[in-house]
Amino acid sequence: MRLQPSEVQFKEWLYRLGTDTSGDKIAIPKAMIVETKEQLIEFVFDKGFDIPSSDMLKRLMLAPLNRSVDLNNSLVLSSFDTESIDYYSIDKCTNENPLSPYVADSDVAALNKLTPGGLPAHHIHLKVGSIIVLLRNLNTSKSLCNGTRLIVKKLQTNLISAETISGSNNGMTIGISRVCNSYIDESPDGISFERFQFPVREAFAMTITKAQGQTCERLGIDLTDEPFAHGQLYTALSRATNSKLIKVFAPNKLKDDEGNVLIHNVVARGLTFD
Repeated sequence: MRLQPSEVQFKEWLYRLGTDTSGDKIAIPKAMIVETKEQLIEFVFDKGFDIPSSDMLKRLMLAPLNRSVDLNNSLVLSSFDTESIDYYSIDKCTNENPLSPYVADSDVAALNKLTPGGLPAHHIHLKVGSIIVLLRNLNTSKSLCNGTRLIVKKLQTNLISAETISGSNNGMTIGISRVCNSYIDESPDGISFERFQFPVREAFAMTITKAQGQTCERLGIDLTDEPFAHGQLYTALSRATNSKLIKVFAPNKLKDDEGNVLIHNVVARGLTFD
């Protein structure tokens, strides 16, 4: 549990939240609620975004679904007034039947629109100062593994320079190049293809599932979509070190008589949390 000794009440509340299998809604305290997405972003990343690199990776926005994560990443990135580059992938179908030259252009355009889990997007828009996450292992001996978050320091046509902020290699600058990312769909009508692209994605925000193991000093939780899987609410709220460093955006949700927001809490019987 990532809690300070003074947070006894919060710890007890989290315990009840993580063990309540009734399926009832949980009251999120009014003090933790913000009314707009802009307030949530400002709370997490501060107005003006003048944050040292060492602190940036300790700040995170979470949401249950990828669509909210993608939107939040775009909103945060749009507030950065720094150098930017758009990176586009080269996609190639690898099915046994090669593409017809007459339909190749349209087929490749269709591939460009696909972003299967674990693959980078066809179009990546980055700015200096962006938080990114690695989508594959680059150098396990230096802790450059799938899921590692980094800060972009320099953007070039064929190279992204990024800084590590945690672990034994804290402060190390690395160069990230494009690599071949393969996707294989083994279903009868599935499409398999290769994508030549930087193995990264924006990571100001991430899904609650991907955040397991993270510890944050400033946490924003976007509950536009309510938690739908076992332990999501517990996992999200327990990423922070202090309840005062958590804000929740939960639009159009029911409230109790005290103004606390009521959120569906999913906890499966017989399962526990680490």
